[in-house]
Amino acid sequence: QASETQLNGMHAVHPFRQPTADQLAGLALCYARGCVNGICQPSGQCSCYPGWAGQSCSNSSETDACAASNGDCQHQCINLVDGYECACDVGFSLGSNQMNCTDVNECNVLNGGCEHQCTNRVGSYE
Repeated sequence: QASETQLNGMHAVHPFRQPTADQLAGLALCYARGCVNGICQPSGQCSCYPGWAGQSCSNSSETDACAASNGDCQHQCINLVDGYECACDVGFSLGSNQMNCTDVNECNVLNGGCEHQCTNRVGSYE
């Protein structure tokens, strides 16, 4: 049984499995960025079809600046016309070196939207 289904050209989590809030946020982020030559994953990343690379799978892999060691990026490497930049997965922020990612403590902002106690988790919170 497939873990994805296609609706109007867009991929989503299988309808028989309830996606988590993080998976929905990841898919929304991927769709907002655009996933030109690939499939959006619940992690927020676009999985590129063969021969394509970059955050939106819009770069030919022949010009993939991220191919070598993920551009030294801890999470995501995004190809640009004149180079590349690093980005972090949902729940993390880019560090001062512009390569490493640090956990965001969502509980520090309005108690994470929680009515009672907010507990920070790596890459998430509850």
